[in-house]
Amino acid sequence: MSDKAFLEKCFPSLTVDVVPVDKYAKFPLLQLPPEIRVHIKSTATQMTSALACIQEKLAAMSQDEKIIIGFDMEWNVDLTPGQYRKETTAVVAIAFENDIFVLQVATFTKNRKIPTPLMSILNEPRIIKAGRGVQADLKKLQKDAGIKNEFPGGVDLASFAKKCHVAPNARVSLAELSALVLNHRLEKNQQTRVSTDWDNAKLSDAQIAYVSLDAYVSQAIYQRLIEVEKFGNIPKNMQVGMAVTVYQEDGQKAIIHGTWSSLNLDEHPVVDEIEFKSIEHTKLVAIEVQKILIPAAIIQTHKSRALKDFGLPPFTVIVKQNQVHATLPEIESNTPMPTNDDGLNHTLQNEVTSILEQVESTGHHEDSWTNNIDNCTEKEDTPSTQHVIDGENMKIAAEFMSQIPSFKPLIRSRVLKDIWHIFDMISIAKNHALRAKFARTLRDAVFLINEEDKARVDERLKSEGSSFEEKLKYQPKYLWHLVRRHVPPPEKLYELVSKVFRTYGPLKDSVTGQPLFSANAWKSAKNVLKLIEAGYMSDPPGVSLYYDVGLDRKENGLTVWRCVRGTNFTEGGVHHSIRACFPDSIISTRNAVNRLADFRLHHNLHVGTHNRTGKEYSGHDDIWLYDILQLMIEKTRDIVPKSYIIKGWTNGLLYQPTLEVSGILPIPDSIQINAGLQPIIPNFKSKLPHQYLANRQGTRFAVIAVHLPTERKLFSQLMRENPAFTRDNKDPDWKSAIRVWNTQYADGKTIFYKV
Repeated sequence: MSDKAFLEKCFPSLTVDVVPVDKYAKFPLLQLPPEIRVHIKSTATQMTSALACIQEKLAAMSQDEKIIIGFDMEWNVDLTPGQYRKETTAVVAIAFENDIFVLQVATFTKNRKIPTPLMSILNEPRIIKAGRGVQADLKKLQKDAGIKNEFPGGVDLASFAKKCHVAPNARVSLAELSALVLNHRLEKNQQTRVSTDWDNAKLSDAQIAYVSLDAYVSQAIYQRLIEVEKFGNIPKNMQVGMAVTVYQEDGQKAIIHGTWSSLNLDEHPVVDEIEFKSIEHTKLVAIEVQKILIPAAIIQTHKSRALKDFGLPPFTVIVKQNQVHATLPEIESNTPMPTNDDGLNHTLQNEVTSILEQVESTGHHEDSWTNNIDNCTEKEDTPSTQHVIDGENMKIAAEFMSQIPSFKPLIRSRVLKDIWHIFDMISIAKNHALRAKFARTLRDAVFLINEEDKARVDERLKSEGSSFEEKLKYQPKYLWHLVRRHVPPPEKLYELVSKVFRTYGPLKDSVTGQPLFSANAWKSAKNVLKLIEAGYMSDPPGVSLYYDVGLDRKENGLTVWRCVRGTNFTEGGVHHSIRACFPDSIISTRNAVNRLADFRLHHNLHVGTHNRTGKEYSGHDDIWLYDILQLMIEKTRDIVPKSYIIKGWTNGLLYQPTLEVSGILPIPDSIQINAGLQPIIPNFKSKLPHQYLANRQGTRFAVIAVHLPTERKLFSQLMRENPAFTRDNKDPDWKSAIRVWNTQYADGKTIFYKV
């Protein structure tokens, strides 16, 4: 799934009619209010006129007053493999009051300049530039223009939100901040953001909307956070009994968990001889303490008493309102946006990304509990006595299925996750008596059988003294090339899979007493259901995943189907088999390349023939022997006219060899020149280490990662002394550094080439 965005960029049809699950789907979509005006400016003159309103307001203000602007930047990013690049800033968006200025600055930054009116704003410390990651943006502008002095006034919204106890950390995205602070969903189109079109002379409507919304929402978030900083995030309609957290007056640590007190409704309440009145323009409120988090915390309003001196909860304390934060932020503001009473929606997609990363990192391994399920017989999972239901696990199962999500008939994704990888998320003991039974039941819940195919197969099997059900129980692999299967839509798949989890999860092995589902297995099962709900397992509607490759026999033959679903194709057909070709001990580079070549030949002959024809390959694996034999037969055809004809064989000796290379790839000439690599000397035999690798790479010395003690020592020395490696407040100039390494130090003995 790490390639999902790349695939959707390469094949735009994958995104047609797709409505991805949004982690804040319950919030209304954020849109620019009708009173907001957007201005597109591309010349210095236009920018001067447009930004004059900011300078005029600044001139009319006192020196201690500040102006707030929302700030966002975009630039070209090319994620094409092997061509990644990040160009200079192309667009700067500034939100000021009811105006948004979209400044096209690509022609300036490419010449290491910044328009004068924009520079005036950037250099003004009284203008607060609010944005997500704004410090990095300002540093990029500074670098683009070759300016030494940093631009002042940047405020990172994520850090500000964390300080105000609205965000859990300082890494939250702008879209998450929009939901947390504004209760609105900010749509972030990946294809628009990661694009090579930001320096176009005419921006698209999608680009204008994207950058304008980012600037606008940055300004709106900052304005609301200012209110939170002053008054806490208690909404005006705060209900009695609502959960709150009280922070110490410095805002650093939570000291109390409690609820909003009914005393806040009284006209003149008094607690502990403290009358509710404002202290230094700060309103006092009453909180019913339910849990003390820091007993030594001092409450200033109660004559500097420590919380431990109040006794055991519950009790009432009076604190400043700006110390109190509601559990779910519902912040009132004059910003022209409606609020949402549903609170935060943490139900789905906020976890799907991390779940997919977990699947990517674990992968499907050789010791998976799902391996060889179709080869197991029924008796292997039938214990001598009835399985025992684990009471504790039964409670988890009941809670686990307490809420079934509501589904809408939408296509969530056309880029799907390999199903066997997802199954592998659930850790099941391979020696558990129910392992095979559970795996087959889960398999049959996910892959639903085509009833027409089943009926035809069952009819033939019964005529031969067997049945479909018997084959499914003892020889399921026999069926899968004769019967098509499909993965149902999310709403049906969720119901089927959750039923399997609920049925088998609470069961224990009657012999060992080991539960089928551990606590981690239940957690993984929930994650599987989240992926189902997000649409990453169901077959795409209207797409046939099978093709006809012929009949399985001449008489009474049935159609043989080939499935193109990615389930375990590459893993089972290639990755596992490749590993089996290599020994456990260390082998040479030449040995590894030759083993891969042998595997490739064998795989293409046997698997390729079966994929094309539906039949097994029959013949010798030495294709060159066939080539020579065929040439000899044709040359002696006049002498032996009735000699055997090798039908359907394409003789490779009659064609020029391909220029394609597999295994170790040669390093292109352009990279060799730029990196200062010397090309290989033809027909020169060298006794230097790793010479086989160098020959395949086409370089004088082998290109290898830093791995020897001599190389580590040299690298450390260059990082301290060489100007290409060590630059003040900058990363190394890697292009120059590589040339220094390769041209001045590489000897092919103790120091090897780098790229």
